[in-house]
Amino acid sequence: MFKTLVIDDEPLIREGLKTIIDWTEQGFEICGEAANGREGLAKVHALQPDLLILDLEMPVIGGLELLAELRKVGNKVQVLILTGYSEFAYAQKAINLGVLGYILKPIDEEELIRELKKAHLLLTQERKERTTDDSTLALAIDKLIEELCWGNSDPGLSARALRISQLQLPWEMYRVCLLALEGRSGREKKACREVLSAYPEAVGHFAVTRALPPIKASRPEEMLFLLKDQAAADPHRILHRISEDLHRLTGADPFIAGGMEVTELGQVWRSHRQARKVFQQRFITSAGIFVYSEHDEGSISAKSNSSSKAEPVTRGEEELLERLCMAVDLNNKTMINDLLLTVQAKITARNTVPEKIKGAYLRLFLVTLENLELNEEEKKQWTGADRAILDEVYNCENLQRLHEYLRNKLLMLSDCLVQSRPDGVIRRIIDYVQRNYHHRIKLENLAQLVNYNPAYLGKFFKNHTGLSFQAYLEQVRLTQGEKLLQAGLKVGDVARKVGYKDPDYFNLLFKKRYGVSPSIYKKSLK
Repeated sequence: MFKTLVIDDEPLIREGLKTIIDWTEQGFEICGEAANGREGLAKVHALQPDLLILDLEMPVIGGLELLAELRKVGNKVQVLILTGYSEFAYAQKAINLGVLGYILKPIDEEELIRELKKAHLLLTQERKERTTDDSTLALAIDKLIEELCWGNSDPGLSARALRISQLQLPWEMYRVCLLALEGRSGREKKACREVLSAYPEAVGHFAVTRALPPIKASRPEEMLFLLKDQAAADPHRILHRISEDLHRLTGADPFIAGGMEVTELGQVWRSHRQARKVFQQRFITSAGIFVYSEHDEGSISAKSNSSSKAEPVTRGEEELLERLCMAVDLNNKTMINDLLLTVQAKITARNTVPEKIKGAYLRLFLVTLENLELNEEEKKQWTGADRAILDEVYNCENLQRLHEYLRNKLLMLSDCLVQSRPDGVIRRIIDYVQRNYHHRIKLENLAQLVNYNPAYLGKFFKNHTGLSFQAYLEQVRLTQGEKLLQAGLKVGDVARKVGYKDPDYFNLLFKKRYGVSPSIYKKSLK
């Protein structure tokens, strides 16, 4: 449907034109009317009609003057002029200004329809060509901006961009931003375009960009947009407005990552590079506004250039890992969940790079398996599918999926262990001590894991075994120490292997039980 504006100073003519034919049937709609040339000019600019029905003889500003003014500013709207026989020479001047045709007064219905059919054919062809030209130009602009963002070394690239009038370059400042929006409305991309196009004073260009990791084919595409001038220098206000508008339209909150601001078009690649680094935060959270700033440079570089080796484990993390192993071994699911949340906070506080977070989670799982002292059958069951676990971990598209996958693996492992080992709280604790005597083991921690009061569990344990928990643990350790001494190991090594960091304390306990020191006991074996 094409929009038509009627400009004539006679009310009867205007009303007659609206009713003489069925405009919709001819593919047109009358979008407005004006009584003189000055009013007509204002309405042309406001309504952007496709066709004018224009009277030549009008007060204030005549039709010929109005038409000349439109052509002067480059407006190529199609025009059908209204004229009488006495004005025919005058009408010929209008034809020289580029009108489609003329309609003689009084208006004949068939003549009007004939001229409208001609106008419809021309407007349809124009619209098709304009759409093709606009699409071609848009693709060319998108490609050029993409090349600038990815750092194409072509020295003429910036010059070509400056020649594209639609971009209105150069700007005082540039900042690349990446936008991702997940929702269920099915119109996320359209909503992004609507919102970004509503801020021409701040957003200089926007387009769908290449998929950025971590992303799957099923995930929505990202939008790349350039902030310009003052918006690039101080982006937070405009980005919050964009975020709020998208939420109102779709009900979903977007993720926006902004790079650094640069003052030259040829440096846009630097802003894009930093935006991509900031975009990695999306692995951790699916919504929010994250903008690069200069004081982030050191931490981002350190994270990006860090060694691929595992980071050193602190004392606190070692204790956390031991507690996680105990929780898995003793099937305390609440404790497993709580400890994993603590682990998640520690891992993400260190890094935002998705591959490194995945690597940390994978190491956590493998170290837990190693520390659980699994028997041969259990090892085969849980480590035989290393490749499958690796694939699953690295296919996780966000932190929530990764965390949930490995949490379920540990819960399944815990269930399998408790089903394959003796029932009963005391039997489970004894079994745990027999396999983990070389680790730090405290009754208080075990009591928490099996949901018992420590004092009550201590009494319960002594009634069942005849020994206090500490005495039983010492007995197991010293028995194992005796075996290692018989195998020929050095006393200091034996002490460490059975859980005593202080060899002197091991000597004291061993002599108290066996009547001789470990070194004398070892000599007596020769």
